[in-house]
Amino acid sequence: MKELMIQRSKWLRGEVKSRLLRPSDGKMCCLGFYALSCGLSHEQIKDHAEPADIAGILPNEMIWTTRGPEGFKNAWPLILTNDDAGISESKREENITKYFAEHNVHVKFVD
Repeated sequence: MKELMIQRSKWLRGEVKSRLLRPSDGKMCCLGFYALSCGLSHEQIKDHAEPADIAGILPNEMIWTTRGPEGFKNAWPLILTNDDAGISESKREENITKYFAEHNVHVKFVD
């Protein structure tokens, strides 16, 4: 199982206009953290809204988040949960942990 660490102090969440990596402050959505853990660089993910925006450069382990109908279906629960301003932080973390676990990714939230 792959390990993914999401640093709360750099986690961009609960906002409608989220980014894999927001250049103005360096914050990332959950899929931004995942993209970095899969080997993409900050420059490659900077100012993109979702993995579909960078589908041509995704590493194999990240394909489930974007390519084809199944990929989009799998990414959207993460995107919607990450950006939902109406849920508690504990519920957000619980849902993100669950969605990633379905794809053999163990999430750990820190700081």
